[in-house]
Amino acid sequence: MSIFQISIKIRLKASQQLTLETCRRAESAGVSFITVHGRTPEQRSEPADFDMIKLIKSSLSIPVIANGGVKSYKQALEVAKYTGVDGIIFLWLLRV
Repeated sequence: MSIFQISIKIRLKASQQLTLETCRRAESAGVSFITVHGRTPEQRSEPADFDMIKLIKSSLSIPVIANGGVKSYKQALEVAKYTGVDGIIFLWLLRV
């Protein structure tokens, strides 16, 4: 076991296949967990794709952290329940 964990953060790629391949390669390389931003770089103002994050989570055996589109504690709980992710990170002030 390593003395520390290594993780990566990715944005969604142009296709589901490319996104999943990227995540699987990272898992195979020994990454401890992956944070997934639920938009492509071009989708800055669009809703996060929680369906894709759910697919990523179900395709990997390492922890997946969701990022993007969550604006409250209540919504974080809903997203976690829907996607099955191991955690959520967001930059908005927490609105309880």
